[in-house]
Amino acid sequence: MAEKTTKTEEAVEDAATTDENTPLNIFIDHQKKAAVAAAKALQGLIPTAVRENGKTAFKEMVEGYRQLFNAAIDDVVETIERMKPETKEEEEKK
Repeated sequence: MAEKTTKTEEAVEDAATTDENTPLNIFIDHQKKAAVAAAKALQGLIPTAVRENGKTAFKEMVEGYRQLFNAAIDDVVETIERMKPETKEEEEKK
């Protein structure tokens, strides 16, 4: 029984090591490295000030959308609150 387990474990280990060296995995690894190198090359072409201003512009854009969405949510909540039927306690207060 112990031999079968050992042989099975060896087969699994062999399969795991050979799967890492498949042509597809090698190709994917090269493509990842190429993409990283291309990104670094493009980043080198863009001046530092442009990158910094781009980051600032992106942050401002996100903040603008956040404010817009929060205002829309507040309006929806306010409208829902106005449309709720009044309870007996609220009617008695009036």
